[in-house]
Parts: sequence; structure tokens; C-alpha cells
Amino acid sequence: MKARKTIVSALAVALVAGSSALAWAGQQEGCNATDRTDKRVERMARHLELDEAQQASLKALFTGRAEQRSEHPRKRMAGLAALDPNAPDYQQQVKQQISEMQQQLAERVQARADFKASLFAILTPEQEQKLAEMREHKRGKHHHGDHGHRHERSGDRW
Repeated sequence: MKARKTIVSALAVALVAGSSALAWAGQQEGCNATDRTDKRVERMARHLELDEAQQASLKALFTGRAEQRSEHPRKRMAGLAALDPNAPDYQQQVKQQISEMQQQLAERVQARADFKASLFAILTPEQEQKLAEMREHKRGKHHHGDHGHRHERSGDRW
């Protein structure tokens, strides 16, 4: 039982350290949400031939999404890791964690669906088709023949 707790603690420390290192690296490069939004809109404008109004709408959409994410950060499995398996109500606590995570997942799925609907409301049918083709091409490029190995992601992320 102690070995399991030690492993869980070590994993938690590693996750925190890794997240901190990534955040620090992003700050060092001067990469922030505004920069990422600007680059994303710029790429989409170039590939989808967006007009100025569409670019402004997309920038507002991406900025709103980033703000929403920062206001509601995702809960990780830390809640589960913090539970004491020897507690008399351990299974009830686990069920509570499951319930909270299911609710959170439902909220994320709904937010993603709302975002997609808002995105497609900005694009023309031709731009929607081109975006779908680009995503499919990107998906195929990263998932065919990788045999379980991760590939570097291209810079064009939507």
C-alpha cells in the first residue's frame, strides 16, 4: 500500500514539475494567449482567404474561448489521488469524483460543440469545406503509419 502511495505521489510531483516547466518555457518565448490567437487567425486567414470582418470575428471567438478556459481550468485526477483508500467512505468519495468528472466532461463537450457552431457561423460554406479538408489531411498525416510513435505537430493548428 505504501509503494502505491509513493508512486502516486511521485507521479503528482512529476506532473506539477512538467507543467511548471512548460509554462516557464512559454513565458520565456514571449508566447501568450494573445500571440497564439493572432497567429492562429493569421494562418486561417491565409489558408481560408478570410476577409477582415471574418478575421475580427475569429479573433473575438478565440479570445473568448481562451478567457473561458482560464476562468474554468480543468480539474485533473489530483482529486482522486488525494483520496485515502483506507477511509471508511472511500468508495463513496470515488463515486463523487466520478460524478464530478462526468459533469466536467459534459461541460467541455458542450463548450466545444458551441465553439464549432460559432466558428462555422463565421465561415462561408466553401471555407467550411476547405477547413474540413485541411483537418482531414492533417489528421491523416499524423495518424497513418505511426505505429504508436508520436510525431511532431505541424505549426498549423486550428
